[in-house]
Amino acid sequence: MPVYLLGSIPVWSADHEPALPARIQLVNAQVITAHQVRMDGNELAITAADGTPSRWPWKEIARIDFRSESKAAYDGLPVPQHEIWLTNGDRIAAFVKEIQDEKLQIGWVEQTKWQAEPIPLESVEVAVLKAPTSSFARASFRRRIQSLRDAAARKDDVALLSNGDEFPGEFIELGAEQATLMRLKESVQVPRFRMAALVFNEELLVVPQPAKQRWRVVTNDGSAFTVRELRTVNGEKEPPVKLEFLLMTGTRLVVPMQDILTIEFAPDSLQWLDDLPLESHAWHPWLPATVQGSSTTKNILLTRQTSRNRLTGIHEGFDETAFWSLSMSPEAEVTWRLAKGAYQLSGRVHVPGATTLSAAAKASIEQNGKTLWGSQEMNLQNKSEAFQLDFIVTEEEKLTFRAKSGPAGDQGMQLIWSDVSLRVK
Repeated sequence: MPVYLLGSIPVWSADHEPALPARIQLVNAQVITAHQVRMDGNELAITAADGTPSRWPWKEIARIDFRSESKAAYDGLPVPQHEIWLTNGDRIAAFVKEIQDEKLQIGWVEQTKWQAEPIPLESVEVAVLKAPTSSFARASFRRRIQSLRDAAARKDDVALLSNGDEFPGEFIELGAEQATLMRLKESVQVPRFRMAALVFNEELLVVPQPAKQRWRVVTNDGSAFTVRELRTVNGEKEPPVKLEFLLMTGTRLVVPMQDILTIEFAPDSLQWLDDLPLESHAWHPWLPATVQGSSTTKNILLTRQTSRNRLTGIHEGFDETAFWSLSMSPEAEVTWRLAKGAYQLSGRVHVPGATTLSAAAKASIEQNGKTLWGSQEMNLQNKSEAFQLDFIVTEEEKLTFRAKSGPAGDQGMQLIWSDVSLRVK
């Protein structure tokens, strides 16, 4: 679907003064900076600090980062208490105003300039009304929700209460004070302050159709979402500049430019890691996608599979949040089967901050057992490495991500793969 994005888009800070330069990563790994960015349906028009203009087609753009390099490396995202989990794995950090007539209306406490159309309820897997803020409690909370989704033959909506109790039934509506569910043919009201989340009947949900080109957006409130269209909704003389996004689920969302952290672009020739379906691993996008080291466990991904089983998830650590990421413990490996063709693989692997001083590991990428790329020893001193490599598959072959432990052994080390994309050349 074409993108129509009109007008000039300066980069603004919160007080509407020019912010730090936007960093634009090209497909060829070159990084350029811009003090002003203009977008239309086919290209970016940028102006450098010295006033030099240049134009770049979207197909040449991999990522736009509206933060400085140091700020991007060390700034953590907030941990939202209110979230909407959509059926394609997107997360909107907003609270639920109400749910009526099969539509969910969302709002924001601090992001008062954000706007959103009502979201069709068939596109919402979970509405988080009150989530814990600590890492351990959030991990337990997410696993609890997933256990409800995995429950055998569950055909009900479920209100998960703050005390851990479950209240199943047929969801009717949610207002400011209470939720209404049908249970045993009777209408039952549940006080809103007692509810932690609403988990909706999976049989009634709809997964959005793929788009020819997509953008992935991360914002400073902890939201991460995928869009099929974007455009400006006001001009440079009316700050703050805003972007209007069309989510994959068909909902329009308006966000001030000053609240956007990153935008990634994917034409139809590019696959993100979560585009590659996993044969033997259920896709839980709100859980960390962790592969444990084992000599007997090997996960095989098939690029031609079309089910919703996928590999990536959300990693929420003490010092960072990584969306669409894969966490691997040492001695673990994940293998894809790739069809014949020429590819370019890029991304980064890093060590989370919650790591012991003596822990270390190495990451590698292999093609049919031959090493294409290997990291240096990764630890708290060498926390992150990026990779970009080109390779050719002459027939169906295996592509493997591998994690190896360092001299001191495992020690609870994790390597997190993120920003991974596979481009068909």
